[in-house]
Amino acid sequence: MLAPIALRILYVDDDAALREGVASAFAHEGCPITTEADALRAAATDWRLVDLLITDYSMPAMDGLTLVERARAAGFAGPVILFSGSVLPAIAQRAQAMGLRQIVDKGDGPSALLRAVRAS
Repeated sequence: MLAPIALRILYVDDDAALREGVASAFAHEGCPITTEADALRAAATDWRLVDLLITDYSMPAMDGLTLVERARAAGFAGPVILFSGSVLPAIAQRAQAMGLRQIVDKGDGPSALLRAVRAS
């Protein structure tokens, strides 16, 4: 295990099994994270309590980039990682234009996400 990650991380994804897997992997590395299934509820977060946002793109009520826009409008200035299974080039371009640091493919698993967080 590497040194614990000292960030307050919010991970938003509608896939329950993946949320649990990511939370478990991060906890194993000494970094418990907060998870949320619903992007609309996540948008109401007190962003002063979040250092890093990880979000899926495709979710039922609101896509991940719209969540990022709402978070930014509410004052969140921290880094964002898009963790998604299928990111079309137009979505990737939009994410980069919004200043997202990294896009991680879900197919690469929680370990790739951990590496991205450590690099952020």
